[in-house]
Amino acid sequence: MAHAAGWSVPLAIAVFFSAYVIAGIARTHHIETALGSSAYSSSPHPPPRYLLWLLLPGALCWAACTLAEVALARTLGGDYPSLGPWAWAPGSALPRKVRDTIGGIDRKLGSVGGGCLAVAALAAAGPLIVIGWSMFTSSAIVLWALIVLAATAVHLLSVRARLAAWRQRRSLNADLSR
Repeated sequence: MAHAAGWSVPLAIAVFFSAYVIAGIARTHHIETALGSSAYSSSPHPPPRYLLWLLLPGALCWAACTLAEVALARTLGGDYPSLGPWAWAPGSALPRKVRDTIGGIDRKLGSVGGGCLAVAALAAAGPLIVIGWSMFTSSAIVLWALIVLAATAVHLLSVRARLAAWRQRRSLNADLSR
């Protein structure tokens, strides 16, 4: 069970660090909006405590994921994988597919090189990045909350699926041993 709780530490760091960054973005956006508005120009209101309001749902989502993983580890006992929820990663074909795709693009480009193409793509996408960033800063908190809630839901569903697969393998092994 200690392994299950230990695997949640990187998740906690990611959630709490991203909450800190998003709170800073939201605070800066609030101050810029207040200073740019004529209604607030005489006495701008202090920004809300964004970090506190982001840490609360972040901590609840992290706790739910950790408790689910610990409960799964307790149920599986010795069958709980040593890599925890990341046990699928070493056998995954995703890194190989990404490497093959990038290699295929590199072979197609030949001597043209990807550096010029990357600069051209960045120059074309630059305005889109600026527009996207301004839209992101105005709704950063909402997007962060949706991403954290969606990730929590996906993790809880994966815990349920891993438990169901384990029970199925266990019942199949019990039937074969009879």
